Amino acid sequence: MPQRPLLDTDFARRFFSDITNLYPESARQYDCPGISDIHYCQLGVLRCLSAATTGQQFLQHHADQNIADIDPSHFFKALKSPRRLGNILSLNDLLDQPMRQSVADPYASCPELAGWDLYAVDGHYHHAASFDPKTTDSKGNTRAIATGHFFRLNLRTHHLSCLDMATPDDGKKTAHDTTVIKRRTAGQLRYGAAKGRKVLLVWDKACIDYHLWHTLKHTHGIYFLTLEKANSAAEICSPDQLDRAEPRNAGVVSDHLVGTSNGVMLRRIVYTNPEDGVTYTYLTTDFTLPAYQLVLLYKHRWDIEWSGATWTGAHATCPEGGRPEGSIKKSSINSRAR
Repeated sequence: MPQRPLLDTDFARRFFSDITNLYPESARQYDCPGISDIHYCQLGVLRCLSAATTGQQFLQHHADQNIADIDPSHFFKALKSPRRLGNILSLNDLLDQPMRQSVADPYASCPELAGWDLYAVDGHYHHAASFDPKTTDSKGNTRAIATGHFFRLNLRTHHLSCLDMATPDDGKKTAHDTTVIKRRTAGQLRYGAAKGRKVLLVWDKACIDYHLWHTLKHTHGIYFLTLEKANSAAEICSPDQLDRAEPRNAGVVSDHLVGTSNGVMLRRIVYTNPEDGVTYTYLTTDFTLPAYQLVLLYKHRWDIEWSGATWTGAHATCPEGGRPEGSIKKSSINSRAR
């Protein structure tokens, strides 16, 4: 039986209280005498917070600190359990409602967003481990396939959930974002949104698929916001719709409807950051929200992705800071320790 006195302190009980309180409602429960479900979740959170680079190092450190003394073979066997994964996913879904009640909504003062569920979505890949599956590329080289996850972050509550696992096609290093979207059902993309609410997915420019966007918008109320790729051939087909009398549109250069080669109508917003003069171009399937609001939403995605900084206005910091696209750097209780 593993010992974990440092997890039985007042601080630990408060820190992990959500897991303890929600566990009786979770699915796929099992009374495991070695590593209980709650202890397994605690270890997952600690693994995310740990500076350890390997699972073995993580276990050794926590044994040295008298946090947990667990047989490594038992620990790694638990990581492979579909039942454990199902229980953690269930717990994470249950965590959504308490976070809605306890976390201040930064968009509560934005009446235009009252009917919207807002998510930042991106992929994150780990370095390939020695036990990861192997693939052979077109040149005959064998390499490990890095484990990847696509995460969805609720911009109102900061609740993080796993949208899908990345399963690259044979010979490919990563899975394309559009492939992941197509694998998910409309219900999974809406993530429990009530009927009549719109869902906006703020994604990086790897998710381009105009026809898919059109279908999800008109059939399921799912909208996209992203950066326009440099090779986009979308052509302007409307007058400039920008409300120049709106002071919050400072920095927004233009707001047009554009047509794509496959007949899909999109909205293109051009924004120039007043601080450094860098221009950014956004595409969205939403035609109703103010231009400045959409610029802010993408900027907020970038702040969360890189630094967790709080934005204060459309021209506080450039939306992308001149940095390349990356991945949302957040942790969640459904992250599986490696």
